[in-house]
Amino acid sequence: MDKKNTLSFALSYDELIVLLQYFKRPEMPGLNTAPLQELSEQERKMMITVAERALLARGFLVIGGNSKLKMIDPVIALVGPCIESEKTLIVKFDSMYTPNQSIFFHTARKMRVMHSTPISGIHQFIAVEDDKAFLQSILVLSQIGDYKKTPCENGKIRLDAFEAIRAKSQEAGENRTAQSLIDIGLSQTTANLLVKCLASPIAYITFDYNNQSLNIVEGFSIFIGNNTVWLFEPSDQDGNFSVSTSSSDEIITRIKKLITQTNP
Repeated sequence: MDKKNTLSFALSYDELIVLLQYFKRPEMPGLNTAPLQELSEQERKMMITVAERALLARGFLVIGGNSKLKMIDPVIALVGPCIESEKTLIVKFDSMYTPNQSIFFHTARKMRVMHSTPISGIHQFIAVEDDKAFLQSILVLSQIGDYKKTPCENGKIRLDAFEAIRAKSQEAGENRTAQSLIDIGLSQTTANLLVKCLASPIAYITFDYNNQSLNIVEGFSIFIGNNTVWLFEPSDQDGNFSVSTSSSDEIITRIKKLITQTNP
């Protein structure tokens, strides 16, 4: 495989289910297998048969020397790392201007693969040359812009409580929303500033990182408004999160640190 050339392809939900059988895996990150349970055995067999024929027609499955079907190397190279990744960064986008989606950035050995679902039922796999390309893709999707840190007192809240307030902020209005934020632990100054972002939100993005080799699980969330970017990160084992204003440079540094962590 020439790594200087972009390698990518898209698979239907049914086709990906078939490939999982060839990998001898029941599931993978980013693939909801629950709909399969709603099918009868006959319906599942029909789905598998039709999808397998489609993969044959597309050249993703070929007949091997023993007359059995096998996956071609590019399929193994791109789907394999998503099933048995060494490092995974999951970025969940909740945006006002683009469809909400989750994108999975997988690393396995020397392969780096982006797995996304650009439209319902279609899974896209893209080989990425290096960590720098990973970072650039995330920055483009995140709309981080060029925010400077706004002076503000830090706070501590439960993230689920904030998300509940965020979901109702548009109908509740600024005054009631600010009071709700104060009630869950923020100072009045911090609550008033955060309310302005809730009134004009751009994106809410969560970064979840898992390094299986080093047994590291970490992450953070950012909330982007018109003039401020907020950072939410775990502060203890009880579900509390620290809340602070941040800058584009700080967020980029944090993302880069997640992506470039290496195994000893």
